[in-house]
Amino acid sequence: MENLDGVWRAVYEPETSGQGFVVLRQGRILGCDEGWFIEGSYEVVKAGRLTGRIRVSRYNDAGESIFGSFGPVDLRSYSLALEGRIAGRTIEIEAFVIGKPGLSPRIRLEKVLPRS
Repeated sequence: MENLDGVWRAVYEPETSGQGFVVLRQGRILGCDEGWFIEGSYEVVKAGRLTGRIRVSRYNDAGESIFGSFGPVDLRSYSLALEGRIAGRTIEIEAFVIGKPGLSPRIRLEKVLPRS
């Protein structure tokens, strides 16, 4: 199985562009961007495939959500189910907001550290 431990740059698509950083280590995910903390877990379910779940919580009202303007909906905290495809130093993730059909961001992780 792939060793995913390290620091990854997270690029959010397509609703709004944005990025943050996450640390993957022994099945755990921790990270943040300019307005949100990210915490959760993942597992490599078979070669080249990853699943997981994260909790995303706002800590700074200055940053915009990856979903853009919510209108009447205010997601200050939410959970995402993750399904990803691992390709070397990149992971392409399809995410699903639990309990909010239609909110399905794509996230591309690019490994930053370690460099080898």
